[in-house]
Amino acid sequence: MSFKKSILIFATSLTLGLGVTITPLVTENSPVVIQVSASSKSAALHSAYFYARSQHMSKRGVYHQLISKYGDGFSKRSASYAVRHLHGISWNRNALKSARFYRHSEHMSNRAIYHQLISSYGDMFTKSQARYAVRHL
Repeated sequence: MSFKKSILIFATSLTLGLGVTITPLVTENSPVVIQVSASSKSAALHSAYFYARSQHMSKRGVYHQLISKYGDGFSKRSASYAVRHLHGISWNRNALKSARFYRHSEHMSNRAIYHQLISSYGDMFTKSQARYAVRHL
């Protein structure tokens, strides 16, 4: 057995953390090429953390961004998994950061900010999160 074939056999069963699997791609008389792909759930979770932490989106907003054909296009199952497994996110803080943007950049009133935060066409925060944000502006 050649060295390339023994690496191929080893790499076939190698799985990394977070659902990342190494898959070797080999053709006759070619070097071993290793393709790394992440599972849909872990990729959705990674995107969800990005939207929650850097875009300050609501939980519903993150979910809709993940499943949207204009967004990430993940399955509903992967998006639900991702949203359920987001830990360490303060949704109140995200609502407050969004409210501050609307106040300073859009010069909106508290009432308009509240409605923007809870709107299904807007940020999709809960009423409680929107109230928290407006109270802490």
